[in-house]
Amino acid sequence: MINGDLYWYQQEWSNEGSKCLQRRLVPSAPTVTKVTPKTGATTGAASVTITGTNLTGATAVNFGTTPAAKFTVTSSTSITATTPAHAAGVVDVTVATPAGTSAITLADHYKFTPLVTSVSPTSGPGAGGTTVTVSGSGFALGATATKVKFGATASKAVNCTSSTQCTAASPKHEPGTVHVTATVNKARSPKTAADQFTYN
Repeated sequence: MINGDLYWYQQEWSNEGSKCLQRRLVPSAPTVTKVTPKTGATTGAASVTITGTNLTGATAVNFGTTPAAKFTVTSSTSITATTPAHAAGVVDVTVATPAGTSAITLADHYKFTPLVTSVSPTSGPGAGGTTVTVSGSGFALGATATKVKFGATASKAVNCTSSTQCTAASPKHEPGTVHVTATVNKARSPKTAADQFTYN
């Protein structure tokens, strides 16, 4: 044990020193090879499984620069973590141990998405022009930071006064029911039964 850390060692012949020298094998840094699931709401509190190598002794798990709400090392290759609240967008999930911090790769990505929990009113004419209040979480403030779509058609008049509420003018659309989705930093809200709007 050296400075509180354990090392394997053995004496080996050194041609350079013409004598036996001690060889230390320092523990390898952790790696993150998979994150499951890969998406979750900006409100956090979702359970995520992080798969990798050399995860034993993890001292920190970060989603971007934000620490996980909590985490448990289940084995040298697996950690269960609870996501923190975070702005919408894609972040890297990293694990730190006494041997170092996992390198950033495409395999460690996690996407925080906005969420639409209700729309009011829930119907309007096919000609469009209905002012719809979109409620949820993870919205970006202003008139351009959050994109709202009715089905595949974008609303041209969106204004978000808070991270939980936006207003959007329904675009022209043929009769039928569509999902109202919000996109922030290229992260789109999942489609649910609560986000439906019907064109008459």
